[in-house]
Amino acid sequence: MTLVTLLDAQAYARWLGSDLPTEAEWEYAAKLGNQGSKLEQEPRDGHGKPLANFWQGQFPRHNSNEDGHVGLAPVGCYPANAAKLYDMIGNAWEQTRDIYTASHHSPAPPLFVVTDVSPMQPMVVKGGSHLCGRDFCVRYRPSAREAHEANLPIAHIGFRTVQRER
Repeated sequence: MTLVTLLDAQAYARWLGSDLPTEAEWEYAAKLGNQGSKLEQEPRDGHGKPLANFWQGQFPRHNSNEDGHVGLAPVGCYPANAAKLYDMIGNAWEQTRDIYTASHHSPAPPLFVVTDVSPMQPMVVKGGSHLCGRDFCVRYRPSAREAHEANLPIAHIGFRTVQRER
């Protein structure tokens, strides 16, 4: 789901009995113990076929549509990772529950639902989108992060939920 604010995403997660992931949880799930330079490269298989929905071609002039998708792709068009999670990178940025700080390695905030976020509060989004390409953005990597205003719904930013143990 895209075009939702942080509070919309949190309300939906609560309705499900779930939560939004922290930045660290999201990145752990995307990497699933994998390390090294391969995680920082354009996601392609051994035959050069895209393994995620990212911009192919020269941004913003030409998307070669090599993967068959211009814009968002239906969930599950690409192989799942080792945790059986689909679309962890590319397609749509994903909101997290973390307030954006300049350092990737800032201490994680406590696990609470942010309900008093100012509309302009920058929050962490992860995973990149279909607008990220090798000559622009290059954010289709598990370690990539970006700031996004909490109250700004955008067509290439969505969310996923996590189930917490009780």
